[in-house]
Amino acid sequence: MHSEFRNRIAALDTASLCDANPQIRTLDSGIRPVNPGPRLVGRALTVACDGDFLFVLKALHEAEEGDVLVITAHGGRAIAGELFATESLRRKLGGIVVDGAVRDSHRLAEIPLPVYSRFVHPRAGTANTMSRYHIPVECGGVLIHPGDVLVGDADGLLVSTVEELKATIPAAEKIQQQEAVVLEGIRQGRSIFEYLNFEEHYENCLHGRSSALSFVFPG
Repeated sequence: MHSEFRNRIAALDTASLCDANPQIRTLDSGIRPVNPGPRLVGRALTVACDGDFLFVLKALHEAEEGDVLVITAHGGRAIAGELFATESLRRKLGGIVVDGAVRDSHRLAEIPLPVYSRFVHPRAGTANTMSRYHIPVECGGVLIHPGDVLVGDADGLLVSTVEELKATIPAAEKIQQQEAVVLEGIRQGRSIFEYLNFEEHYENCLHGRSSALSFVFPG
């Protein structure tokens, strides 16, 4: 992933990207960050397994800098923890996303690597079953293809193609810039309603007219 492209994505909140593109795929809210601090940006390296982490290890062994391990893990046992996360950090991966369980959560919270999971469980899975990787997987209720780009922060995760993100970034940057202006105005004592077409929009909605809530900027 080109560094300038990655940096522009990393500077954007998932909320701004979703506002800019309502069709962008978002993982369901059950998959949460173990450590809400680090932001996640990277290309998907996908794994599908059933309570067994042999192919998680294989994917980790082949992963390249910036990759995000995206793991659909059926079964209740953990298929990643402190050791895998620390190795991922050493390899400069973008993060780990598990639709399933991780463990060592107190340690994962201290590692500066984005790790997302559906739940935690102390018992590890097995490591002797042939699974699949580099395939489309359903994770968090959405289909993720190898090479798709994931973006995550404390609000959650979204996934997109490079082309879709390139088309979305300018609008997301504009939204984020506008919200920064509004936020500063509120902090300076101005009302949020000075920055919204609320009254006009409300009247339009009340009378069944087409309308959209939007920012307006006082002179």
